[in-house]
Amino acid sequence: MQSAGLLVLTTLQTVVGFELVKPSVVYVTPTGWCAEARLDRLVHTCTEAARGGAAMIQIRDHKADEEEIQAATRSVRRALEMAGCEACPVVVNGYLLDAAAAGASGVHLRESAVREKDMDLKFFVSRCRVVLEQTTGRPAIVGCSAHSVESVLLAAAAGVDYVQVGTMFPTATHPEKKIVEGPELVAAVLGAFAARNQPAPVLVGVGGIEDGNCAEVVKAGAHGVAVIRAIAASAAPADAVAKMRDTMAAALSSSSSSTLPLG
Repeated sequence: MQSAGLLVLTTLQTVVGFELVKPSVVYVTPTGWCAEARLDRLVHTCTEAARGGAAMIQIRDHKADEEEIQAATRSVRRALEMAGCEACPVVVNGYLLDAAAAGASGVHLRESAVREKDMDLKFFVSRCRVVLEQTTGRPAIVGCSAHSVESVLLAAAAGVDYVQVGTMFPTATHPEKKIVEGPELVAAVLGAFAARNQPAPVLVGVGGIEDGNCAEVVKAGAHGVAVIRAIAASAAPADAVAKMRDTMAAALSSSSSSTLPLG
């Protein structure tokens, strides 16, 4: 159960139509779960994650075709509405047209789009907003993935709402990756923006995150974490989300207290 007393909201960040509190948990769906055979589990886990206080649901399944992605997104949106969790936005990781066709609140761009040399990223981000807002009638969310300071700088200049940075810790999602960037990447990104006297974008750490290490990510400066396995594999997804939120809030509260001047 969510422990509301411990969840201290240290800051509020408005991200085009919804408030991303610090600390936040974003639930990212596992590969293969958009298939019809696993759709019930996908919908259940997403709904429970939202009930536990997830700030956003990200439909991600690189093995699924467009019909599966769109059907899964629609099913999750309907389930959230029925559960009274319609305030939790659903974004699609991958393609704008899938997000628009499914009535998603936003689209999450892959890093390859951010690094595409032949594309005007700022124009494309703006185009994403126009297409989604015309389709849904709601303010759109546009986020992206990044694994370097340079990619985050490019994404921020293009006007994305948040950047999902990784990889924080070793993860089964990318078993081939033996050396990870770690929470140090978050600190490096914030340092790069500070050196330029520019405001940093909302940062969400991703990769191998669970209750035992999520505090490290927000203590490095991230607004929150994006989580796959620790929520998907939990017998109680709502409790898993709430526990991570409480863990991060406690870490931030402790850090703030330790920096207060003594009388």
